[in-house]
Amino acid sequence: MVVYLTAIREAEQAYLKNVPVNLQCSESFEVGECAVDALDEIIDLMIDVY
Repeated sequence: MVVYLTAIREAEQAYLKNVPVNLQCSESFEVGECAVDALDEIIDLMIDVY
C-alpha cells in the first residue's frame, strides 16, 4: 500500500514542479501542495504501523 501512495505522491510532486511560475499561487496548486503534505503524513504513519 505504501508503494502505491508513494507513487501517487511522486506523480503529484512531478506535476507541481512543472506548473508555470505564474500559476503557482493558484488555488489548484495549493490544493496539490496540501495533497503532497497529506500523502507524506499518511505514508509516515503507515510506515510506523507496519
